[in-house]
Amino acid sequence: MRITQAENRQRAPHVPSPLALLCWLAACGLAVGAGLGFLLLVMVAVTSAGRLAACAVLAAGAAPVLLTQAWVERGRRWLQGGVVCVVVSLGLTGELVRRAPRGDEGPGAKLSSAHLGSVHFRRYSPGNLVPEVDQLLACFTVMALVDPLFTWRQSVELKEWTAQLYAELDQDPEFARPGSAMPLVYDELLGWSPSIGHCFVYVPPGVDRAKPAPLLVFFHGSGGNFKGYLRVLAGVADRLGIVVAAPSYGMGNWQLPETEEAFETALRAAGRVASIAPDSIHAAGLSNGGLGVSQLASVRGAALRSLVLISPVLDLERLRSPDFGRQCGDRPVLVMTGQEDDRIPLAYVERGVAELAAAGAIPTLVVVPGANHFLLFSHRERAVATLVDWFARYGVGGPP
Repeated sequence: MRITQAENRQRAPHVPSPLALLCWLAACGLAVGAGLGFLLLVMVAVTSAGRLAACAVLAAGAAPVLLTQAWVERGRRWLQGGVVCVVVSLGLTGELVRRAPRGDEGPGAKLSSAHLGSVHFRRYSPGNLVPEVDQLLACFTVMALVDPLFTWRQSVELKEWTAQLYAELDQDPEFARPGSAMPLVYDELLGWSPSIGHCFVYVPPGVDRAKPAPLLVFFHGSGGNFKGYLRVLAGVADRLGIVVAAPSYGMGNWQLPETEEAFETALRAAGRVASIAPDSIHAAGLSNGGLGVSQLASVRGAALRSLVLISPVLDLERLRSPDFGRQCGDRPVLVMTGQEDDRIPLAYVERGVAELAAAGAIPTLVVVPGANHFLLFSHRERAVATLVDWFARYGVGGPP
């Protein structure tokens, strides 16, 4: 029986080219990464948008594998599967785009988001397409794997506190509209220099914006300028009529002169939406934000009425400098830390308090029993009450 050349070609096995194999391996690598991202988001996401993002990532990761397989094997079913995955991924991404915050908080909003200089609002960045709470929950899960100081127990507890706080935050549309500062964090993680120019500003509803009000400039900690911080500080602002301005600085590795530039950004951003009393400006720093406050106080301390340091990392060299003594020799300083903080031990904080006193400042140390490094979330009511009482003691603010 004779076999035609066409029949022989059909029977012969198809050997993919080296280029096809390379593309297939690359597609498999993308699929593995997408699968891990999907599993992480599915496990931790507490919002429907977060779950949609997980499914969009999974479909986007599967599509290259199926399409490459269709090319290698010339199989129609593989092609159909790849097209379906592309359509599903695009459809889910379109829904995420539709839900993304617009950044148009409108005049008179409690929380606004200023973008000054070269910094612009990026609505369609992954940092805004995926809800901030789901990003944080995923981050806290990964931290437990890579950070030896961050235990699984701390991860579970912090995720629970964060989910509760953001569930409350999400009930307030005025906190949702300004979007997230997380795109600035990802910029730094990708190797770009942190940008100065973004700032959240919270104005209590009862404040008369035409009359000068006290201002608290808040320097965020390592990891980024989370809106959850603003939600906690709103409890202080609402009770005392204090405006809060929180400038962003990427991952929060504060250093001069950018720290001073961020302070100026905060003053400009706050001045756009409210009248600020120039003799009642205060600076607060959380964790790594303590570096920012230490640095700022050594160059602009004369413009600050008081300092607040929460679970702080301190620039001890700045505290020991003659400049700090001249600028802040008579300034009241509240230092609040957790008794069980294993990241910033109490002994380190006490040494910093001693340095403050030696420089002539007036420090008050508050140690919160049972609290670790994340006391602002775990002991929120205690932290707010401490801040309110301390500001009131020095005649700062009052019922708006």
